Amino acid sequence: MFFGVATLDYFNFDEQGSKVVSSDIRRAKIERVFQVYLNNSVLGIGYGASGVIDDKREVRSSAGSIDAAIEGIQANAETTPYQILAETGTLGGVVSLFMLVLASERILQILRDKTFPGSVKMALLVSESFFICDFLGADIFSSVPFNMALPFILGRVAVKH
Repeated sequence: MFFGVATLDYFNFDEQGSKVVSSDIRRAKIERVFQVYLNNSVLGIGYGASGVIDDKREVRSSAGSIDAAIEGIQANAETTPYQILAETGTLGGVVSLFMLVLASERILQILRDKTFPGSVKMALLVSESFFICDFLGADIFSSVPFNMALPFILGRVAVKH
C-alpha cells in the first residue's frame, strides 16, 4: 500500500503533485457551479438538477501544464452554499439563509434554557457542529431542511426537567 501511495505522488505538494491536481479539480467545479448560478441567478436550475449538467474541460495546474483531463465535471460545488445558489438561485439562497437564522435562534434558546437536559443540549451541539462542517466542506443540500428542523424537533420532544 505504501508503495502505491508513494508512486502516485500523494504526498507531493509541488506544482505537479496530486494535491495540486485535486485543488485544480475542485476549483474547476466551483467555477462551473458559479457560472451555472450566474446564468440562472433568480430561481436556479432546480433542486437536485446539478447532476445533469456536464461540461468537458481540461484542468490545468497553476504551472500551466495539463495534469488531468476531466470528462463530465458536474456542477457540484463541493460546498453547500454554492450548491444552493446554483440549484435554487438567489431566491433559494435567501430562503435558506432565513432557515439558518431561525434554526440558530432556536439553538440559542435551547442552550440558554436551564430546564433542558444537558444530554439534549450536547446532542444538539454535536449534531449542529457536524452539520456546519459538512455545510461548508461538502455538498449536503439535501440534508439542510432536516438539520434546520432539528432544533425545533428536539425542543418539542425533549422532556424538560
